[in-house]
Amino acid sequence: MKFSLQVSLPCTVPQACDALHNPEVFRAVSQPFLGFEALSPAPFPNRYESGKTYVVRVRALGVLSLGTQEINPVSTAEGMTRTFQDLGRGLTGALAQVTRFQHTMTLRPSGVGPTILEDELDFDAGILTPFMGLGFRIFWWWRHRMMKRLAPSGRARVPASGKPATTRPCGAGGLIPPW
Repeated sequence: MKFSLQVSLPCTVPQACDALHNPEVFRAVSQPFLGFEALSPAPFPNRYESGKTYVVRVRALGVLSLGTQEINPVSTAEGMTRTFQDLGRGLTGALAQVTRFQHTMTLRPSGVGPTILEDELDFDAGILTPFMGLGFRIFWWWRHRMMKRLAPSGRARVPASGKPATTRPCGAGGLIPPW
């Protein structure tokens, strides 16, 4: 099953890309539907790095274990377009029923200010595909709503450390984004 959703984010492409690489942003936009616990490495890194593997435990609504999964991010850039792919897979539990999983998030400037996020999922879970597809669609809708709400609107924010956040090109590493 393949589907895609699109949302306009009130921030720059580099800000949105940095947010996609931040596990804390990932966790924030997933709540309350899904919770993620870092297993390897633990705790979560400050930033997902392209080509590395991260293993997480996933819980629905904070109680129902869905199993464990790998997050395998691959980041690319071409011109002003940034792409973040997760080529991970389910390892245990219900998530292991997913036999094909390719999640691609593409960021590009809209030409009129905001950033366009196109979020595409291609997956297969056999007989469970229609049911999981419905769950994924609802979850994606929620994530987009939260991403739009939490986007920094292009304004610099000061993190808890008191040091101003900076924006670097996506993939520069080491940045905890201003979201």
